[in-house]
Amino acid sequence: ALGRATRRVQWLCCGESPRQLHLTPDAVCVADAAVCVFVWVGRAATEEDETLAMSLAHLYTQSAEPAMQVSHVLDGAEPDEFRRIFHGWLVAGRYTDEHDRRRDKLR
Repeated sequence: ALGRATRRVQWLCCGESPRQLHLTPDAVCVADAAVCVFVWVGRAATEEDETLAMSLAHLYTQSAEPAMQVSHVLDGAEPDEFRRIFHGWLVAGRYTDEHDRRRDKLR
């Protein structure tokens, strides 16, 4: 869920591999990792967006077979299970490849 009157929900893992640059400090992102659903909360995200994303993640997992767990993940405290779904996760900082960033802006 993205706040500040932009797109309210951002789903990761829908057709392409998620990328660390999608995780911005003001965002709340939902990532389907096949065995569980992660709700990642950026450090500047609103509580309203966090609550919305958690509710959507729980609704999403209710229809899953077998049942899936929803895991709450905080910016800067990402567990290994979450980081593994991102190719080339950088622990020290955000992914900052300028070519990828420009390509994403064009989409």
